[in-house]
Amino acid sequence: MRLFLLVLLSATLAAAWPAAAVDPQKYFKEYLDSLIGKKYWLREAVNSSPKVYCYTEEVETYFVREFSALYRLSRKVEVTIEKVEYDEAYNFVSMTFKHRKMGYGAITFHWPEDVTPSVLSLESMIRYAFSETEDGDDFKSYVGNNLSRVLHYAGCNHLPPGQYREEFKTVEEAEEKEYKQCNLCFANYPRIPEYELEMYLGRKTLGNVLGQYKFSPNQSLSKLVKEVGYGILENWPYTLRGYNYSFDVLASREVNAYACPGGRIFVHSGLLNVIESVNELEAVLAHEIAHVERRHGLRQVKRREKVAFWSSLAAELAGKIVVDKTGGFEGKNMFLWFINDLSALANQIVMQGYSRENEQEADIYAINYMKKVRNDDISHILFEKKAQYHANLMGHIEDETDKPLLRSHPYADYRIQLAENARIEDFGAGLTFRGYDKDGEMVAELVLESQCVTKVITRVETSRPALTSYYAVGKGYREKTMDRLYLFGTIRTTAALSDSCEMKDIKIKCGDSKIKLDNKEDTILFPLYETGCAFERNTDKLLECIDGIELKLPGVKQWRKED
Repeated sequence: MRLFLLVLLSATLAAAWPAAAVDPQKYFKEYLDSLIGKKYWLREAVNSSPKVYCYTEEVETYFVREFSALYRLSRKVEVTIEKVEYDEAYNFVSMTFKHRKMGYGAITFHWPEDVTPSVLSLESMIRYAFSETEDGDDFKSYVGNNLSRVLHYAGCNHLPPGQYREEFKTVEEAEEKEYKQCNLCFANYPRIPEYELEMYLGRKTLGNVLGQYKFSPNQSLSKLVKEVGYGILENWPYTLRGYNYSFDVLASREVNAYACPGGRIFVHSGLLNVIESVNELEAVLAHEIAHVERRHGLRQVKRREKVAFWSSLAAELAGKIVVDKTGGFEGKNMFLWFINDLSALANQIVMQGYSRENEQEADIYAINYMKKVRNDDISHILFEKKAQYHANLMGHIEDETDKPLLRSHPYADYRIQLAENARIEDFGAGLTFRGYDKDGEMVAELVLESQCVTKVITRVETSRPALTSYYAVGKGYREKTMDRLYLFGTIRTTAALSDSCEMKDIKIKCGDSKIKLDNKEDTILFPLYETGCAFERNTDKLLECIDGIELKLPGVKQWRKED
């Protein structure tokens, strides 16, 4: 018996000795390295909170989702882990992963300062963010309070005590037991930079709409518009920014539609009475959705802010503004100007629409949507011709006189010509270029979405001087048609962008040559921002290849193309 106990003790010590000799930090690093290349299914985000609370080994930990389009999805998607690192100074693990179409995402897993990270606790946190398969996952994402009958997200910080918890894999399971969703856990606020400013402009625009029109009582028309609108969002070829869309019909004979910044879209019943197919309506709504997704309202605000700043500065230097330098009336005056200007812009969107450049950009996105999703290159043109003919019936025959009638869609002749001549190349998931600073930190990301060559009308100075107006003595102007290349994309910045700036020219590397395109808008950028952008060049040729870019932004030392 004694011999048996000695043998058993020796075996136990022998088994325990290698484990005791293992360096925990080395083992933890080896585990992190083993995650690289592994595929996981990223869980759908329950709400818009970037912070998720986890309870691992009786310690409250948490992870933070960095800004990414991947977290806007309402379904699981497969991603590949590309980089995992431990920051000993701040006690967190950073993880970067990639989806083949949606691009990159990142998560940082945090422990309290006095807690040593372990493989077990990290694995527990990973389960909150990922599952190993699309189906068959046993992780329960929802926790019910069986006293209040309120359902919570397992990653919130206000779960009930353990004895009052009931876990569920799906919301439906909980609802079958008559649980109600927590208004905090299931709240979604779009994680879009400058969203509140955009929504303020949207509310101003909405006020203008509802001050002039009433909703149509025709429920069948309303149902049709909603079905088509939400169907477009399901098939939108590019990453949606996360707006909460709604589609409504107004009782009006006008052949018109428009989009409020932030996602409210209106169609006049007069337009629905003249279209001949659902595809024509789809082309119209794709155009309006493009206005929202390309952030045309916010972009116009930023342009007007820039003009107002330089105008006020010039006026002050000229002595036309008297400001109490110590009392600070200037800030108040600028604030009042800003509020009044937003109201004027909201009225302009309803009465005249967006700028010609914005309307053109929305047209190109709508044309591309119809070709790519519906294989339809005629419905958009047919509707534009109907809008033009409606103007003719009302006595308008030229572009400039179309403005009062086709309020948000002027330049009918020009837009028909654009649609008929547009040659569009879509870049699928997009061509992604990232700009890094001298320390290797990402400053900005530019995703090129498509390019288009079409005919445009531009105003040029004539060779023979003419007296045309008091402000243009000795100059004559005429409209000229020419071919122009447009390159469309989305620019995102990080906190590493050192200061606000203007994004101007871009140089595209095509093989051994470099092609320069101009950003007419001179897009205003600032840290943690995202917006649409467009570059252009007078030419009748599409870019044959895009191997790299040169784009000047503060702090960016190198641009790299991401596969």
